[in-house]
Amino acid sequence: MAGEPFRGEEIWNKLTADEQAILGGGPLELIVAWHGVAMTPAGGDAAAYETALNHASLGLDLLGWHALARFGVVAPHALPPVPATADRVCRVCGCHDFAACELPPFGDPCAWAEADLCTGCAPARTKEAAG
Repeated sequence: MAGEPFRGEEIWNKLTADEQAILGGGPLELIVAWHGVAMTPAGGDAAAYETALNHASLGLDLLGWHALARFGVVAPHALPPVPATADRVCRVCGCHDFAACELPPFGDPCAWAEADLCTGCAPARTKEAAG
């Protein structure tokens, strides 16, 4: 797992005014597009929302990673830090409430064994302590 949690407000304050202007509206575009996709009735035409969602996601992804890389927050091909807003993060594997491990044999999601240890990592941690 990456070291310190990602604190977006700290990076935001380091961006130039131009970078803030470019990135600033992006999250609102995503929220509206997500809401549009979710609220489209079954059988309805969500294509316009899906297109907007894809464009907004791609644009934010490219601009955001460029800005974050400039401050050394992310490195190419590296796992990014977990956002500070994540409630709980496993200290071993980095899974969290919105991205759980898939446990064998059926791929069921992990749960919490301790405040910062998932059930997927708990057995490995127990073996380490005993060995």
